[in-house]
Amino acid sequence: MTAKHIRQRKSSDCGIAVFAMLLGKSYKYIEEKLQKYIDNRKGLKADDTPDIFTLGLDEQIDFNIYDRRRFEEVDFGSDPTAVLVRKRPNSSRGHWVLVVGRTVHDPSRPRPLSRAKWNGNSEWVVCSVRPVRRRDLTWRDERRRQEENQATTEP
Repeated sequence: MTAKHIRQRKSSDCGIAVFAMLLGKSYKYIEEKLQKYIDNRKGLKADDTPDIFTLGLDEQIDFNIYDRRRFEEVDFGSDPTAVLVRKRPNSSRGHWVLVVGRTVHDPSRPRPLSRAKWNGNSEWVVCSVRPVRRRDLTWRDERRRQEENQATTEP
């Protein structure tokens, strides 16, 4: 799948552009839906990311947090994935990009780049977000039921 590349409009709105690309929505739609989660100086608040998707948007998402992993070490698969990266692991400033296979859509850049050519490969991955497909939800629900059954039958 390819994504339409969307540029950020201000220095702090990379998250809005990335989630517009990720969900196939307009920049304006994402901006309106997530207004209460936007800090005009810092953009989307990374600490609120799980809440953004349960409260702000209608889509179900898969949210993963990484502990001290470099961007180049993580395989995000081929599905479009929003990724928050930071220059230092403990930094409060981050930058959202969209990864689709081997392509990085950096909203601060005029066009997508290959992962090899993107200049953020040494950055730290904070979290990744991707929309959940219905078959994934079915699989997840079935696995949860199996784990619950196993837990209740074990002494």
